[in-house]
Amino acid sequence: MIDGDVSVEAISRIFSTLNSTGKMLTPFELVVSILYPHNVSLAEDVEIAREAFPYYSRIDTTGDILLQTIALFADKETRKASLPKTITPQTYNFHCNDAVKWLDSAAKLLTEKIGLGLDQSSSLLVYPVIFSPMAYVLKVLDGRPLSAHQRAAAEHKIAKWFIGAVLNRRYQQSTHDKQARDKVDILKWIDEGDGAAPQWLQDTWIPNLKTADPDGATGKLLRALMNAKGLCDPFTGKSVGIGSGKQTSAKHHIFPTRFVPSLAGWNKDDSANRALNIMFCEESTNIAWLNLDPALQLQAAINVDGSKVRAQAVYGNHGINKDAFEILMRPMKAREDFQDFLEAREAYFVSELEKWGFKQPKAASEDLNELLDD
Repeated sequence: MIDGDVSVEAISRIFSTLNSTGKMLTPFELVVSILYPHNVSLAEDVEIAREAFPYYSRIDTTGDILLQTIALFADKETRKASLPKTITPQTYNFHCNDAVKWLDSAAKLLTEKIGLGLDQSSSLLVYPVIFSPMAYVLKVLDGRPLSAHQRAAAEHKIAKWFIGAVLNRRYQQSTHDKQARDKVDILKWIDEGDGAAPQWLQDTWIPNLKTADPDGATGKLLRALMNAKGLCDPFTGKSVGIGSGKQTSAKHHIFPTRFVPSLAGWNKDDSANRALNIMFCEESTNIAWLNLDPALQLQAAINVDGSKVRAQAVYGNHGINKDAFEILMRPMKAREDFQDFLEAREAYFVSELEKWGFKQPKAASEDLNELLDD
C-alpha cells in the first residue's frame, strides 16, 4: 500500500513501470519512485556513494542494505517489503550520509580483522545484511569517549559477532528480526562484558569443517581467515589472496580434482571440492599444478624456496600445518591420505577459531562436565 501523501507523479511512475515491464518493482525501485518527487535521486545517490566509499560498494549491490541501515538508524522496520513505507524523505535525508559512512567503516573493519578482502572484491562476502546493525553499533561507539584499549576490545567483539553469525548461520532467514535484536544485544555485550554475550553467540559451536563447501558461508570464512595471514604463492613467491596489492589469485585444490580419481580407494561419490582442500595461488601456478600429485607440488616449492623449512612456513600461512604438510609429502597416496589431510587441516582451522572463543561440541561438553564436577 502506498501512503496517501505520495504524489500523483510518483504513483504514475510506479504503475507506468509495472504496465510497461509486466514485473513487480523491487522495494528499492519503489522507494526511488516515492522519493523522486521530493528532489531525492536515490539511485544516483547510491552510485555516488559507491564511487566515494569502495568498501561500501562491495557489500551493497542493490541499494537495499543502505535503506535497511537508514531504517535501523531511525528505529524503524527493516523488512524489505516495508521499506517503501519506512523510508520517508525526512528519514532518508537525516540518516543517509551516516548510513553510508558507517557501512563502509564496518566493511573496512572486517577486512582488516578477519581478511574479508572487501578493499578489492566481494568474493568472500557472506550475510551482507549483518552490516546494517554493525554500522549502527559503530556509529554509537564513535559517539563515546573510548580509550584505545576499549575500542580495540569492542572491535574484537564485532569481528567475533560476524564469525559467530557465519558458524551459526544466523542470517540465513528472518534477517530483519535479527538486525533489530543484534543492534541492541551487541552494544549490551560491549558495555556489560562477556557475561552479557547474546545467548545465540554463547550457543555457537564449530561445526564439522570437513564437509564445508568452498563457496558456502563457512568455506568463505575459512578462506578469509587464511587471507588475513599475508599469503605468498608457494611457487612464485608473490603476494596472493584477495585484497589490494595482491596478484590475481585462484582457488587451488591442493589435491587436484583431476588427480584424486587416481587415488587408491577413491570412488565416484567422493569429492575433492572441499573448503579444507583449498589454498590461494597465482593463476599460473594453479594451471601448472592442475594434474600434479601434491608431493610434486611441494617439491617444486621446496626447490624454489631453497629449503623444506622455508616452504613449510609459506604453506603454514595457508593453513597447512606440519602434520598436513607431511601428509602431502607421502608417496603413492590413497583415499585415506586425502581424509588424513582434511583432518589435519581441520585441526588447524579449529585452533584458529578457538582463538575467537569458539569450541567444537565435544570440547564444549567436556568444559561443562568439568564445571559440574567442580
